[in-house]
Amino acid sequence: MKVTKTVGPTVISGTTATKISGANFKLPADAKCLLAIIPHISSPAGLTAGEAVQAYVELKSDSNSIGPYKVLCAPIGSTLGKSGFSPQDPAPIYPVNCPVKGGSEIEVWATGLIDHTIEPYVTVDLVIADFVASPQFKAKLGTLTAMGSTSAGETKGSGIRLEGAHRIVELCGYAIGTTVATLKGICGKFRLSSSGFKAMGDQEFSVENIGGAIATDATTASVAEFAHLTRKRDLDIPVTDPIDIDDYFNLGVALTTAGKFIVGVLYN
Repeated sequence: MKVTKTVGPTVISGTTATKISGANFKLPADAKCLLAIIPHISSPAGLTAGEAVQAYVELKSDSNSIGPYKVLCAPIGSTLGKSGFSPQDPAPIYPVNCPVKGGSEIEVWATGLIDHTIEPYVTVDLVIADFVASPQFKAKLGTLTAMGSTSAGETKGSGIRLEGAHRIVELCGYAIGTTVATLKGICGKFRLSSSGFKAMGDQEFSVENIGGAIATDATTASVAEFAHLTRKRDLDIPVTDPIDIDDYFNLGVALTTAGKFIVGVLYN
């Protein structure tokens, strides 16, 4: 049996972690496994011009061995003007497969990656089962980093350290703009480098691109970028334990205003 439960929606506060629903979530008495989570982010009070909506979700528990587990919400791209409307990708489904004790509690937290002018809301769906699935997955994130604005320029992120990992099963992340400019979309690629990758060297994957705007004059104040969460799943990258990973973004086309990027890793 598999069921879904929902935590939230809850407005988050700046870049400070906010506990969704303001309290721990109590699992059903017959729960045996948290199979997956689906984080949703929205901005029902409106958007701010030149400001993308970005956050991540973290799971914790004193009763269940669930962490580290931090994953990205699908971002909402920035708009040129106050009348702008930004489309958004469907909420991602992230595997967890954490064995749990029925009736125990899980903490679900959300943190803004920027200090939003209009604070967004986060809701998290939990997929729960009365059987145990394996393997269990953990997840970690890098840091939101300015990517620069020069084409073919590679920017280094903060890096990610994994402990207790055997293999990486997913690489994810996004590159996102701030001020939308005429014909200035975002394309490029991520690169992850580590001496702890046991096979085939550096890992590279393309960002889900953002198309350029046709014009940004006073009559097109609704121009917005359609930002995407990039996910490369079903990977099998054996790693050493521990492993330190350097993350990079290589911008393909020069931007008028520098954007930002962030990378995440799922592993077991």
